[in-house]
Amino acid sequence: DAVLAISKPAGMLCHPSPGYWDHGTVTHALEGRLPAKMLEHRESYTGEADSFIPRAVVHRLDKGTTGVMLLAKTPEAEAHLASQFKGRSMKKRYVAVLLGRPSEKAGLSKIVVD
Repeated sequence: DAVLAISKPAGMLCHPSPGYWDHGTVTHALEGRLPAKMLEHRESYTGEADSFIPRAVVHRLDKGTTGVMLLAKTPEAEAHLASQFKGRSMKKRYVAVLLGRPSEKAGLSKIVVD
């Protein structure tokens, strides 16, 4: 019960920011499902002064990206997950869904995404 995994839809921001201070984010959608203390502001090492990043949000997905988000429900989970993401010990998988049929010249591309 320390971590909540959700499927974030495309078009939704992870946390409040300009234009989305009181609506339209994952954290707004989860109010009442996360402990109040985990919705308090977290000091962010990203240096984003124009955003309000709740303690529960230990990583983010871009607005246009759909995917699994892990949210911390306890301070211990926050510290543990944040450490894994910051230290890059968390394994991630990126999958792209394409529309159309690849040409014969198409192939497999293996690139590292940092």
